[in-house]
Amino acid sequence: MITSGMLNSIAEDGILQLSDHARWWLESGFESIKRRLAPFVLDELGLTLDVGCGTGLLTSLFSDQAYLGIDVSRASLNKAKRRNPNHRFRLMDATCIDLPNGAFDLAVVVGVLHHLSDSGVAAVCENLGRVVKSSGTILIVEDVPIRRAMNWIGRAVQCFDNGEFIRRDDAYHCLIRQDLTIERHESFESGFMEYAMFSCRPRNPRRIVASNYLRPLSTPSASGSLSMLDVSSDRPHQ
Repeated sequence: MITSGMLNSIAEDGILQLSDHARWWLESGFESIKRRLAPFVLDELGLTLDVGCGTGLLTSLFSDQAYLGIDVSRASLNKAKRRNPNHRFRLMDATCIDLPNGAFDLAVVVGVLHHLSDSGVAAVCENLGRVVKSSGTILIVEDVPIRRAMNWIGRAVQCFDNGEFIRRDDAYHCLIRQDLTIERHESFESGFMEYAMFSCRPRNPRRIVASNYLRPLSTPSASGSLSMLDVSSDRPHQ
């Protein structure tokens, strides 16, 4: 018997599928974003946190042995897991990241902050500054208002974007620098869309918080590789 919950799940999955295909086309397969992330991609000795990983369209860039993707949407995580079955994902709010201090070498945030108010952005940046090592890197890639006058497609997409807080580069800069040290800022185009990218380092002292999601880091194995964090059993439904 087909229930209303099943129908809703099918409809939601269909919407995500359509959105993924549309964004893939609009942004030329995300090649521009991938090229900018590629120099920062770590080997298995470095742990990566993908904040707001969505349906996992960029997950394959990262080693499945040293990756954790988090998102507030269970439906998106289910799709991300199907797309990347060997990677790890957790249902978690980016404004309240329940993970150990200094656990990650790299944090990636793509297209998340324009969904959040100024206070939400501040909370995300504060959490990133805590969970990333002092020697680590935080990459923030965010939608900015379309600059090209004739880019009507990009403008139309932003009008229908769920994110209500698409900001100019300088507005993101002012918010991010309150909690993180910005080392580099770049503006670029991705197909019809336009972005600002910030490469940052943690700055503020870390606060100690309990974690129900990850246990302490494993020690290097005999082969010298560092195994992935020991993750608890709560997984998105398959």
